[in-house]
Amino acid sequence: MTMGRGSGLNLVATHRDRASAENLFHALGVQVDDLVCAPDGFARKPDPQMNLVLMERHGLDPSEVIAVGDRPIDIDAARAAGIEGFLLISGPYPNTTTISSLARGAGSSVNVNGSRPVSV
Repeated sequence: MTMGRGSGLNLVATHRDRASAENLFHALGVQVDDLVCAPDGFARKPDPQMNLVLMERHGLDPSEVIAVGDRPIDIDAARAAGIEGFLLISGPYPNTTTISSLARGAGSSVNVNGSRPVSV
């Protein structure tokens, strides 16, 4: 998910097909402001194309966006687009900042309710 700083936008770049992604978000009750799907003709991650398209559509600079992904390839795509990436994981990955490690860090936090941007 990608959000503009303070804007509360929930922008999604996904490898899923559009129907599958929309069904998943509906089932989870997740509001999505814009959705880019690889099967719609965009390059698959780690290519940064989907993240770059979302930033361009919404007039965002990479410094205004963070990416949260559930696979290391999501973070690779974010970094290739100049976006700070965070990996949401259940196990350790070397040399990667995780949401849980941010929560333990001194004074570091991520607010996914709009005060800092986010991408999956």
